[in-house]
Amino acid sequence: MIHKSACSFDYLFIGLGAANSLIIINMFNKGLLKNKKIAIIEPQKKNVNDRTFCFWTDQEEASLLQLSDLIQYEWDHIRVGNKVESISPNKYFHIKGLNLYNKIKEILIQVDHQLFESKFTGEFSEHSNHFLVCVNGETISTKKVFDSTIANYEKPQPNQSHLFQSFFGIEAEIINGEINNNAVTMMDFDIPQHNNCQFLYILPYSNTHALFEVTRFGETAISQAEAEEILTSYFSKQSIQYRIIETEAGVIPMSSAPIVKNYNHINWVHTGSKANMIKPTTGYAFHSMAVHAKEITNALVNNTAISGKTKSNRFSFYDRLLLKIIETKPEKGKLIFSQLFNNVPTKQVLTFLNERSSIISELKIFSKLPIPIFLHRALQDFLFNLRKLPPTLIACFTTLFILLFNFNNYEVISWIILAAGFLFIGLTHGAIDHLTNQTPIDRTQLLKFILSYLSKAIFIGILWLIIPDIALIVFIIYSAWHFGQADFNEWKLKGSLATLLWGLSVLTMLLSFHVQETLTILNHIQDLKINLVFTPDLANTLLAFKLAVTTIAISLAVYYRSKEMATTIGYLICTSYLPLMMSFGIYFIFQHSLHGWNHLKIKLSNQKSLWLQSIPFSLGGAFILSLFTLYYNEIYLGVFFIILSCLSIPHIISMDQFYHKTSNQNTQA
Repeated sequence: MIHKSACSFDYLFIGLGAANSLIIINMFNKGLLKNKKIAIIEPQKKNVNDRTFCFWTDQEEASLLQLSDLIQYEWDHIRVGNKVESISPNKYFHIKGLNLYNKIKEILIQVDHQLFESKFTGEFSEHSNHFLVCVNGETISTKKVFDSTIANYEKPQPNQSHLFQSFFGIEAEIINGEINNNAVTMMDFDIPQHNNCQFLYILPYSNTHALFEVTRFGETAISQAEAEEILTSYFSKQSIQYRIIETEAGVIPMSSAPIVKNYNHINWVHTGSKANMIKPTTGYAFHSMAVHAKEITNALVNNTAISGKTKSNRFSFYDRLLLKIIETKPEKGKLIFSQLFNNVPTKQVLTFLNERSSIISELKIFSKLPIPIFLHRALQDFLFNLRKLPPTLIACFTTLFILLFNFNNYEVISWIILAAGFLFIGLTHGAIDHLTNQTPIDRTQLLKFILSYLSKAIFIGILWLIIPDIALIVFIIYSAWHFGQADFNEWKLKGSLATLLWGLSVLTMLLSFHVQETLTILNHIQDLKINLVFTPDLANTLLAFKLAVTTIAISLAVYYRSKEMATTIGYLICTSYLPLMMSFGIYFIFQHSLHGWNHLKIKLSNQKSLWLQSIPFSLGGAFILSLFTLYYNEIYLGVFFIILSCLSIPHIISMDQFYHKTSNQNTQA
């Protein structure tokens, strides 16, 4: 329980690791801690060298980031495998954790502070101009909080990864000889991989003193026993005798999943890993934290808002691809990193890893890597993200691509896209109508369903034979209702009349934007009288009708303030430059069918299970369409249209029952 009477502080630092320590150093050097009272929550004594911090930059930036007096070692050459290269004017810097902690202790002696040797429990309350935080049963009040607690990550999506950079190393004195201390060995892959991506990392402090560390990128952390076995084997091969000075171990998250932000406030500042300072594919964070500390201090000096790190979308994409490759094909890690450093200048690689490279240089870098591996993963990433887009946007983007292909005489690609979409989306969403009753179905029930389905189709077929004009009107009204129903359910809109009006608007826009092709189909339906009204001469004067229909659609979009409706209207107008079948296919497959598929997936089962159950019926439909395409003749166009309508009506009725049933269940819930 938090009490109102509390000790007051200007700043509270939760955690005294690298991130908050760098902020304190910068604030102290800027005079921001003068006449201020600060509180620190840190359970550890910070009196041992429990870690090392490494980064690369030039001397000037190191000085600007207030790091110069902390640096213990520096190198201007880096070794990867057998390749050694200068990174001048940059240097690879090393800072001992104990040096940083001692620096903070020197500063704290000079400022008014109180240290709470406790873990932060997360118990606090927000007030108008301060926070009340509970620590060790005591309540403290503070105006601003710097929170460096460990980041938690959301559950990774299928295209994301959550791996670990784990390491175990020994700081050793070489007894029987000397080593080359001119270069840091960043990655030596000449060690067993053990179905992971792992390498040796060596920091030579002198020609007889170095840190030898085994690092693993993988789903499981490397154990001390595994690392010691690898190190023993390495020293034996090199005939090195050594004395261990101290050991170092750690685990750093390598995640492309978003960080969970349970609390967000302008005066509650996330730092360290919680501020997304860790580079997911390398584990390096110190340089980013130093830059962030500088930015925070400047914001405090200028009394401006403190902004968090904004991750570039393209670097997030690169990290996501590489982590997923390491997760699914860890044996490829050695190949990728070896080719990266062997084929690209080391300085250029380091600029890329610091996320300061240009797109042109990044393209050159990727051209030196195993392209098929990245292309395969990039395609899977693209398809996953495509599935997350609203169907309306997918249909819109498909329209743009198909227009581009058609205008450049690549219509065959457009037809392939639509054929694949029809087979895997359009057909399948109608091939599981037997499951829409949401109850398990046995063979007898399946037979009854098929007979009922066919009887409806036959009834419509007979209607086409007897009164084709009525059959056409019935088909148009039912189809319009079905289109409107699927869209309105997806967009969570209400209104029976509006549902029908929207569906009629969509269907009429599709047909009226392609009058000549529509008339061609109608003219091939025998005994149809309505086509006598829509003559080619009259078709050329239907501009007012098109405008009226489009106006109705726009009015509905305005009434419902629906961006989705506006987007649909926009791309339907664009498809007027495409053939009717392409225009209709884009809407039917990538908007209507995806809407229906999403609704079925949510209410019935997972997508893979439903898709597998749809295969027998989808193959049957695909076989019929293939026969028609193979033996296509324009005189059968009307027959084909009638067959489609006969198969569509039972599906429309099944989906209407499904929507009503699920709507009633939601209402009762």
